[in-house]
Amino acid sequence: GLVSLMEDLESGIPVRMLAAPAAKRIFEDFPRLGGWLRAAGVLGLHPVLPYADITLWAYFRLLQENPERPLITSACVGINRRLQKSLGEWGRCLSGVYSPLLCTARYLKKYRGLGERFAFLSPCIFKEEEFTLENGERLIHYNVTIEQLGRWIEENNIDLKRYGSWPMETEFNGQGLTLAAAGGIGKALSLLIEGLDYHVEQGVNRALAWLTENRALFVPMEGGRRPFILELYACPGGCSNGSGIGKTQKARAGFHGDFDFLMQALPPNPAEILALFSHYDRTLDLGDFLQEASKNRNF
Repeated sequence: GLVSLMEDLESGIPVRMLAAPAAKRIFEDFPRLGGWLRAAGVLGLHPVLPYADITLWAYFRLLQENPERPLITSACVGINRRLQKSLGEWGRCLSGVYSPLLCTARYLKKYRGLGERFAFLSPCIFKEEEFTLENGERLIHYNVTIEQLGRWIEENNIDLKRYGSWPMETEFNGQGLTLAAAGGIGKALSLLIEGLDYHVEQGVNRALAWLTENRALFVPMEGGRRPFILELYACPGGCSNGSGIGKTQKARAGFHGDFDFLMQALPPNPAEILALFSHYDRTLDLGDFLQEASKNRNF
C-alpha cells in the first residue's frame, strides 16, 4: 500500500508508478501530482490505458482461433475471483488474458527492460490480488488506491501547486487505439470481428443473475455459434466507481456510472487497429500476456 511505498522510496528502493485512467480523471491537477511523485522519488509515471491495446490484441487472437467459444473478459479481478472460486462452469470461460494493468507491467519489464518495482495508482482495493502470478512472479509490488493517496495529500498538507508538471510517459499511440477510443472491450472487438456479440454487466449481483438467466450461452457447442464476449465488472459503473476511489473523489470526478471516462482518444479506426495488431504479432509473444494455466489450453 501507500505506507510501504513511501517507506521504500525513503530507503532508496527504485519504483515506477502505473496509473489507472480513473486517476487522471479524479485528480484535478494530475500533472502536478506527477511532479510531487517525482519529488518523492518515483522514477517514472506510466499510464495503463495505452497498453490495453495489447490486452485487446490477445483477445482478438484467441477469438480468431476459436470464434465459437464464449469468452468472459478478465479485466476485473473482483469478478474473476468470484467466478474462479465458486462458479466452475463459468470460470472455465475466463479468457486467461492479463488485465491491461498486468499487460502494462509485463511489457515494460520484458520489452522495455525496466527492472524497478512497480506501484499501481489504483481505483480498486482488491487489485493487489492479481499482482503475483501463478508461477510466483510478482509483477507489481504496491496497490496505492486513489482514496489513499488523496487522503495522504490532504492529511500532510501537500500543496501540489508547489510542484512542476510531470507528464506520464507514452511511447506509442497516445492514449491507445482500442479501449481509449471505444470505451469498452466488447465494443472495440465488435469493430474488428464480424458477427461478434457482446454484453456488459456491472455489479456482482447483476452479473450473477445475468449469467444464470443466460446459462445456455456457456454450454459447450460444436461450431455454429456466433462469437461472444461477456464483459463483467464487480462495481456498478466499472472501475470509475471502484472500491478504492472513495465517495469524495467520486463526487469530484462527476461520476455518472458509465464508461465515458475511458474514452480519451479519437473514434476507433479498425484498419489502424489491425495494423497495430499485426505489428504485435511480429514483435510480441502472446504467451507473455496469458495466465500460465491458459497458455496450453485449447480456447
